[in-house]
Amino acid sequence: MTPNGSFPWLTLALALSGPFVGLGAYTVGRRGERESVLAYLPVTGDDRAVTLGIEVFLGYELVLGLLLVTQAWAREKQLRRHSELIGSVIQSVSEGVVVANTRGKFVIVNDAARRMVGGGAGREVDPADWSGPYGLYIPGTSTLFPPNELPLAKAIRGESIPETEVLVRSPRVPGGVWASVTAAPIRDSHGTLLGGVSVFRDITEKKHAEELSQRLS
Repeated sequence: MTPNGSFPWLTLALALSGPFVGLGAYTVGRRGERESVLAYLPVTGDDRAVTLGIEVFLGYELVLGLLLVTQAWAREKQLRRHSELIGSVIQSVSEGVVVANTRGKFVIVNDAARRMVGGGAGREVDPADWSGPYGLYIPGTSTLFPPNELPLAKAIRGESIPETEVLVRSPRVPGGVWASVTAAPIRDSHGTLLGGVSVFRDITEKKHAEELSQRLS
């Protein structure tokens, strides 16, 4: 049994052995085994052997079909369970998490990310316009962060980005939120780029403490 609950070897064995078992049953019937299960079939003579061969073959095909359906159901159930678990973990972390595909469409946005940008995260916005609608600024300035230079924008192009500070300030977040952002590309097992993930921490209190310390000194 494989980790996903399937039996590929059993499925293959049933698929290959069904016709041979049916043929074997027909051969046995041709030999006139009166005391076998043939005696209980409603037909006589050579037709009895043909009937047994067909019934055995169809029986194997039915078992194979049921096995395939069971495997598909088990895989779907396991994938759904894993998806729910991953979703719960992402929603429970205190850091903001945003996942986007290569076209810039948001696939996952957790609650922490929504809070940091005032609930606007997750809307369909072209990557070239991310800075304006979300109020993403270069820290210490009134200049919008260049959209193509945002960590997530770089990640969906295949780049890994170390910690980058971004200031979030908009009508939904009038006080502003300082965020430390990291991002990385997401690839499949063959190395194909699927999108990017961005993780950001709220460092507003830390920045305010630094500013206060500078003023006092």
